[in-house]
Amino acid sequence: MPEPPVEIVWNEATVDDWRRLIGSVEGGTLPQSWAYAQAMPAAEGQIPHFGVIRNRDGEVGCVLALERRAMSVFSRISIHRGPLWLRPDPPLAATLAALRRRWPRRPWRRISFIPELPAGADSHRALTEAGFHRAGEGYRSILVDLPHARERLRATWRHELQRAERHDVSVEVDRHGKATLPWLLQRYEIDRKLRGYRGPSNRLALQLVLAARAASDALVVIASHGAERIAGILVIRHGDTATYLVGWTGGEGRRLGATHLLLWRAMKTLAGDGVRRFDLGGINPEAAPGLTLFKRGLGGREYELIGTYT
Repeated sequence: MPEPPVEIVWNEATVDDWRRLIGSVEGGTLPQSWAYAQAMPAAEGQIPHFGVIRNRDGEVGCVLALERRAMSVFSRISIHRGPLWLRPDPPLAATLAALRRRWPRRPWRRISFIPELPAGADSHRALTEAGFHRAGEGYRSILVDLPHARERLRATWRHELQRAERHDVSVEVDRHGKATLPWLLQRYEIDRKLRGYRGPSNRLALQLVLAARAASDALVVIASHGAERIAGILVIRHGDTATYLVGWTGGEGRRLGATHLLLWRAMKTLAGDGVRRFDLGGINPEAAPGLTLFKRGLGGREYELIGTYT
């Protein structure tokens, strides 16, 4: 049976509407959140477009698209980690077709579409039938089920956590970030440039914290040994999910296992806030095997998205 027709209503949702929709999604994603929409104009000069997906049954999903314009003619449209769905059996084909109609292929327009669809033939077929073309590899990450996090830790990770807990390491959870965020971002940026790995820019991280601060959806978690700060992480909440965004650990932090303690304290804090899922912010077994092994130790569910389409 064909799917019922779909309409995407653009730029009519209020802030409360968008937060309500994201809050109703099971497993929301950071690049579709209200905080991300607020952060991107200042961080990257991109204009947000909010779409509410409707069919004859009412609201069935939502999607955030970001537009960067140049010379009043050229534009780049980015839809990353969406659409998101309010129902378990979404009108996928009709929604993809509606997105393609909204932004048809043109010489002066580029589209970067990373749909929230699993890797595989079915997802590729749905995208190509809607007129999208594959342009890049998929994204891989790990999702931790917070209510059952402790019982699913792998033995080696649990051992390292227990070892870190025995050290005289103090942990500070900062929901505002005024005192701790500049320290963390300075060290993260230096480390990112020295090691040459990809990651969120300092400007984006700062703007995300500013956007998430009002709802207490940003956590800066810092580990100290004596008077010295030795490690830190930044986590952003969006709906029932939170995402690990940036982190830094110095030599003393690695020696004392501070990152294990930081992630565990962050997960306990998030679970206490009612967050159900924690996305570890990406894995790359080929380029970063050590970090991937560390994240796998949390016992979460690995997933891979279909990739980038245009």
